[in-house]
Amino acid sequence: MIKVYLRYSILVLFLFPNALSSQELFIGISGGLSNYQGDLLNNISTLSQSRAVGGMYAQLYPFPYLSISGGFNFAKIGAADKFNVQPDLRARNLSFVSNLQEGYLTLQIDLFNYERIKITPYIFGGVALFHYNPYTYDTGGEKVFLHSLTTEAQGSPDYPEHPPYKLTNYSLPFGGGITYHVTQLISVGAQLGFRKTFTDYLDDVSTTYPDQETLLQYAGQKSVELTFRGDELNSSAPYPSSTGVRGDPNYKDWYYFTVIKLGVSLSGIHFKTGGKNFGYGNTQRKLSKKKISCPKF
Repeated sequence: MIKVYLRYSILVLFLFPNALSSQELFIGISGGLSNYQGDLLNNISTLSQSRAVGGMYAQLYPFPYLSISGGFNFAKIGAADKFNVQPDLRARNLSFVSNLQEGYLTLQIDLFNYERIKITPYIFGGVALFHYNPYTYDTGGEKVFLHSLTTEAQGSPDYPEHPPYKLTNYSLPFGGGITYHVTQLISVGAQLGFRKTFTDYLDDVSTTYPDQETLLQYAGQKSVELTFRGDELNSSAPYPSSTGVRGDPNYKDWYYFTVIKLGVSLSGIHFKTGGKNFGYGNTQRKLSKKKISCPKF
């Protein structure tokens, strides 16, 4: 992942060659809650399964209403069937957790001129590159990473329709927020940002249960144990048939962040409203007018 972040950093620097000398450059940090939506959690408003996210960013304003942001987020996502309201999903008894690292580049449109109004709502959209690696805990409490277990027989010659999934993927971030410039140097804000992904395996769940014997020979006993976990709640529950539904491949997974942002201006931006100086707007030097007389010899 270090190589991924280095590449993303080079891209940001390439797009912002004059960022350090800009008069509209902010840097900052963010922190808040991260959530996931997928086969183990359909409700995007739940707080019971929220995790933490933190990040850092740089924001460049080439125009008063338009800015370009680049940064990194470090989050954790997860969900468990035991919190589901549907009895059949609780009986499935699957769960996952994943650390998630993201690098992003977005365009932001302010609804008001940030040089004239200290508080403004905004919308944004862009592209992101993220890495994840889902894991769970077995009955003995041991942490087990799921990707290598191929719980749906991904990559098996018996299931060519189940290719292995990649742990590094692209997403499309978008959302909105509000920013308030407290002083000449400091701004604070709140943001809700959604990420549309192109994978259905954030939670390691997507399609049907593979044949038990085939999975045993291909991936081993631990894979069989963590593919079907209904027997942990009901010892008499049989392993599902190979056509048994484990997840829904028709809908890709999402993750999203609700954060508070704290920014610092590197250029002492000054805002003005109707000619009244609030100490935040670009000051203009007034040159004194002097009469130029003829030279004397």
